[in-house]
Amino acid sequence: MQTLTSHFPFPYELQDRSYTILLDWWRELEAAKGERADLKRADSPMRVAFSPAYHDLLHRLQEAGYRLGTDGRERLAVLAGLAAHIKQLINDMPFARQMGSPTPGSQKAKVSELRFRRLLATDALGELYPLLRRVIGLVDGEANLVDLARVIFRWRPIAEQNPYDPRRDWAYEYYATAPRS
Repeated sequence: MQTLTSHFPFPYELQDRSYTILLDWWRELEAAKGERADLKRADSPMRVAFSPAYHDLLHRLQEAGYRLGTDGRERLAVLAGLAAHIKQLINDMPFARQMGSPTPGSQKAKVSELRFRRLLATDALGELYPLLRRVIGLVDGEANLVDLARVIFRWRPIAEQNPYDPRRDWAYEYYATAPRS
């Protein structure tokens, strides 16, 4: 019997198998319209956890040796729920840069600075989930799912003063792209 090494999903190394598992699951979800619709209707991470599609992703990661405790399962529920809202994958641009990019024919960012700052100020995953759902709608359902996974699995309360807080990177990316007023 082979013993799997247990580790956490969605590390900084983009070659990690967890990203392949996520992207394969997302592609299969595209064909499973009922399961995708079920996830899209979920208004909270808890409701996402009631979905068989979420449990499919969870089991795939666990079978590959990824460790997901209570916190990791909640983060995965946020990610799975958001993934259902993504219509097209964007792989060559960080998600925050997508938010700051102007809409075609406009001088305004797709996501307003006020909404972006509210997003950065959010600590709780349950509060972050509906905000990111709305943002995915504002970027027309096009999103970098890999970048989103990395960020969600590193999102912590600001008070923890995490030196690897993804909000800092998001701020740099957003403001590097957003049109100046």
